[in-house]
Amino acid sequence: MKTFVYHLLPIFLLLLGCDRPNKSERISISQNERSAKVKYDHHASFPEVKKIASEVLDIELDSIKPETKLVDIGVKKGIEDISYMELVMHVEAEFEIEIPDNEANKFTTIGEICEYVDKKALR
Repeated sequence: MKTFVYHLLPIFLLLLGCDRPNKSERISISQNERSAKVKYDHHASFPEVKKIASEVLDIELDSIKPETKLVDIGVKKGIEDISYMELVMHVEAEFEIEIPDNEANKFTTIGEICEYVDKKALR
């Protein structure tokens, strides 16, 4: 499965005319700002995850909140859904982490993705 996600999916998306969001267009938060925000804000990664979700899923930025359920924004449960895999891949790339399939399958809301990212990326 990881071979597909990391090697074949980008080629497939390229053939479909989908390209990754430009990294310079994403909201960036420095590591120091992230560390400081974690103490006060439960979802320090939320602005970036929100922007990624908006771009990948082609939905309005203002409609995404931490409690937004993935099924409510057109993402089927499970790693088999291409839009879900793409969302996870972009989050992994942005935060330079790896999200195992068994962990990714547990996410039901945007906030759960943020919680996972906050735990892994901010160590």
